[in-house]
Amino acid sequence: MKTTLNPAAAGGASPRAPWAGLVVLALGLPAGTAPACSAPLPEGGAAPKLVVQADVFSGRPNPEWSLEAGETGEFRHLFGRLGAPAAPGGLRDGLGYRGFVVFGTETVIPGCDEVRVQGQQVVAHCEGGDRWYADPDRSLERWLAAGAEGRTGADVVRLLREHTRG
Repeated sequence: MKTTLNPAAAGGASPRAPWAGLVVLALGLPAGTAPACSAPLPEGGAAPKLVVQADVFSGRPNPEWSLEAGETGEFRHLFGRLGAPAAPGGLRDGLGYRGFVVFGTETVIPGCDEVRVQGQQVVAHCEGGDRWYADPDRSLERWLAAGAEGRTGADVVRLLREHTRG
């Protein structure tokens, strides 16, 4: 049974997966290839709604916002540029900044319902297991941080900028 990280779906605070020390088999693509992420749009041509959550708080809800249609396209583009890592890593868990979680990715990345972005690592949670990707210049993470502007408090925006500077 999969534990969701979306507090809206759980009706409150989200349970955290024990990322530290987690051993995961990479079920992604061969090294050096880009992930397939060009799923057809839903009927009517409407772009899927993705929800971004800044994973920064413990004990209170994390800020989240929806991406607009053009932003969903940009997310698809940036995700498509990611490379497969040499080996899956472990994501940092604990207090403070833990990156971003993007929910509702099924129509952008077939078979995958959420994507976690942290540092130079991206992991897509998919039906067949987790798929790990490399984001060496942290372009996806920085783009997500920039998207918080005007959608969450200035203190959170400042925190996200500090942690995604490089």
